[in-house]
Amino acid sequence: MLFDRGIPDALGMTYEAGSSLTHVQIIRHLYERPYNPTAFFFPYWEEIFKTDFERDQSPEQALGIAASIRNWYHSVGFTFVEVPRASPEERVAFILEQVERLRASE
Repeated sequence: MLFDRGIPDALGMTYEAGSSLTHVQIIRHLYERPYNPTAFFFPYWEEIFKTDFERDQSPEQALGIAASIRNWYHSVGFTFVEVPRASPEERVAFILEQVERLRASE
């Protein structure tokens, strides 16, 4: 099963916002609600970056948020597979190939 965002992301956002949860408590929450430790990461892509009603960050802010997300996930034990800048069809094929590799290694 694949998730776009989830408990690790929500915990990261609350931690960044100054939550009273400690890093140790967050690790315990994640241990109790396990996810595959591999996460797909979609890097900033200047050619397709666009702001709208939902995404109002500047390119600089988007890059900063991406760095923060990457650091957060690494700090709680995740590794990233960076999805290449390619057509949607190629990205889907890449992700499916990676999921099969992960399944085969389990």
